[in-house]
Amino acid sequence: MENSKRSFFDSSFRYKKVIVRVFFTCLIFYLYSNIIIEFIPSLDKTIKALRFVADILIILVSFYSFRVESNRAIQLFIGVYLSLSMFTFAINANEVSLSTHFNGLREPLVFLCTLAFYNYLFNAENFLPLIKRFNKFLLFFAVTQIPFALNQFVIYGAGDFVGGTFSKGGSGILTISLSILVFYFLLNYSSDLHFNKIKATRMIWLFVLLIPVFINETKISVFILTAMFALLVINKGQIFLTIISSITGIIILVLFAYVYDGVSQGQDQVGGENKLTQFFSYDFIYEYTFAGDQNYFSENDIPRFYKMVLLYEVVYKDPLVVLFGKGYGVFKGQNFLGVNNDAQIKYWHIYRGSKTMITTAILQGGVFLLVILLIAIFYFLFKDIRSSRHFNFLRFRIFLIFIFIVLVVYNDSIFVNYISVFYSYFIMFAFNEEKILQAMMNNN
Repeated sequence: MENSKRSFFDSSFRYKKVIVRVFFTCLIFYLYSNIIIEFIPSLDKTIKALRFVADILIILVSFYSFRVESNRAIQLFIGVYLSLSMFTFAINANEVSLSTHFNGLREPLVFLCTLAFYNYLFNAENFLPLIKRFNKFLLFFAVTQIPFALNQFVIYGAGDFVGGTFSKGGSGILTISLSILVFYFLLNYSSDLHFNKIKATRMIWLFVLLIPVFINETKISVFILTAMFALLVINKGQIFLTIISSITGIIILVLFAYVYDGVSQGQDQVGGENKLTQFFSYDFIYEYTFAGDQNYFSENDIPRFYKMVLLYEVVYKDPLVVLFGKGYGVFKGQNFLGVNNDAQIKYWHIYRGSKTMITTAILQGGVFLLVILLIAIFYFLFKDIRSSRHFNFLRFRIFLIFIFIVLVVYNDSIFVNYISVFYSYFIMFAFNEEKILQAMMNNN
């Protein structure tokens, strides 16, 4: 009976406690490493070296979690990934060195390993105290985005530089991360006892956390916020909450449009003044996603969807390259500091700026890598979704599915370890719905 009450932090679980603390120390370091570089640029190489160490530690401690029976699927994904990567190296050995290959392997590997580690936590004995402590950190993390984002907004104005602790250029990542966090907090702090309804009185204050989203120029925000409020409005028999959610959503979107249009006047963006109303015009969408000439490309970031066209031109002539890619690490460099290699120079037009998950995956590991990552993500999000008995968890899963579909064509943050270790937590949280609810009910 006594053992059943022990948590990860009990003295009798010292080894496990060390493993868990190493993992979450690396995670916290990941999430704040960019803002350290922004304020102290001289630490850039040091931070990159520490990220490399953190990657290795994450992989090593995650191997400890493979003992969990429910991690067999993840072990299969990792085994297939590593096996196929050998073929990728074999067909690109003349262009990609062994050090570059191993350096590039760790990006998807860290993501897959963290899925295993989080699943291990949710299957461990009395994990709830640890999750509650982590929730406090996540709330702290969300709140700290506001002052950093406001400071960046004052200095640079609305734009990609408003990235919070993800630093300059991290506006898209910040928008997606905060949207997931707010929905996660709604699930944890605004649900009724059976996780079927959301209490309106506890809902409004959480939207304060979205302030950074309203003051950066991320165009994807419109679609993410619309999806969020649509899912919140869908409530069986909750007319009051439906009205409150609808009104709140309209007010927030109107304020977002007003602030965005006000601060973006006079800024030279693709498509002119870059007003919110232009987002839905054909000319803006075409220019933002595909258009441009060589003079434009030499001075600006190439539109992410046009990079897919360029990617096709790189790989289409060789079926083996389509399947296995041009080599892991072509975007990473020959060592952990990201030193440019010949591949980066050769594919500079794809490497620079915004890249989609499709582009990064296919260029490095081919269609096989893209398929492995998509299966690893959506297998856990869709598994047993029909049998979900708690409407708020179902809402959260649907929102995550929408977010990751967006990520496939929006950015390659799954390949950015200080982001992917963050996203993988929410995937496994949704997947372990029944275990989490049972632990919460037993705790009450």
